[in-house]
Amino acid sequence: MIGPTHPVTRVGVTIARHAVLIFFLLSGYLITQSILNNLRRNSRLDVVEYLSARIARIYPPLIGAICVVGVIWALIHGLGLPGSVHYGQPGDLYQVREAFIVTLNDVPRALLMMNGMLEADGPLWTLYVEFHLYVIAMFASMVVGGGLRWIYAGVAIGLLGLFAIHNTEFSFFGIVWSMGAMLSIVRQRIGSWARVPVYLLAVTFLAFAVLCPQVLAADYSDAWVARFVQLGACIIYAQLIFLEDRLLRSAPDLLVKTGEFSYSLYVIHFPLLLLMYSSTQHWMGASLARSIWVAAGSTAVALCIAYWFARFFEDQRLFKPKIKAALHAILPAARRQPLSALTADRTQQ
Repeated sequence: MIGPTHPVTRVGVTIARHAVLIFFLLSGYLITQSILNNLRRNSRLDVVEYLSARIARIYPPLIGAICVVGVIWALIHGLGLPGSVHYGQPGDLYQVREAFIVTLNDVPRALLMMNGMLEADGPLWTLYVEFHLYVIAMFASMVVGGGLRWIYAGVAIGLLGLFAIHNTEFSFFGIVWSMGAMLSIVRQRIGSWARVPVYLLAVTFLAFAVLCPQVLAADYSDAWVARFVQLGACIIYAQLIFLEDRLLRSAPDLLVKTGEFSYSLYVIHFPLLLLMYSSTQHWMGASLARSIWVAAGSTAVALCIAYWFARFFEDQRLFKPKIKAALHAILPAARRQPLSALTADRTQQ
């Protein structure tokens, strides 16, 4: 009913982009906190602990999402629903996807974090960027207290260059992630001196929103201006989320509890929405009322399925011990770890 240049679409795209910015800020901050705690406990990075935590968090829901995509692909193509050949009807102004497409290469590419399955599960692109940042952060952290620090530093720099070359978005979101990471390190030193300039920046944004709102759009014609604006927004978000404790203390309990299944929702909502679209495309037609009903119903369905999905796939107590044991068996450095250290680690768990 509306095209990609419609104001409603542009607002939606901008809100989605800023949600991703906050996602990377949070990731950089929290992962760096985890690394710092790891270094304090062990004098150097416990690679097994770091990897087992990241793998247990990321891979079970990702594998579950791949299964969900497979089931949805079978339903859409087996029943001949819209999306098996193409989406859309004559006169449609916008299509989120040409069709529900999954190729043989998608599964291994998704598991290797190489941009697999993006047609069927588009939001995974941010997971791939984030995972690459995790790997770079690991090697950078291994410089501390390690005997091969120059090698680790070289690997971190080499991977940073490699990922930046192959993904144009990686450099920008790497900067956003690094903002969160740096704030995690220097937060205690900032104090209240940053509050006034950040609030002045926020007032400037409000002025642009009134006088020249198109400049704040995520799809603004000048990509450099758009990214500069988004980095400015990240400074404001960092102040509100990490430096203003009142905001965190006032977060509703219901919102906080969504953290128990938010990652699952993130990795499976897109194919679920496409399935709902396939099931209702002809019934919706060009009716605004029916489209609103489908949107509301799809939201409820995605939330409920993600909640139950997360109860298994986000249960790190189920996956992390097995992953840690496998890593101890694989990594030579872990095998050389003293028995007393392993015993102490089990006691902490």
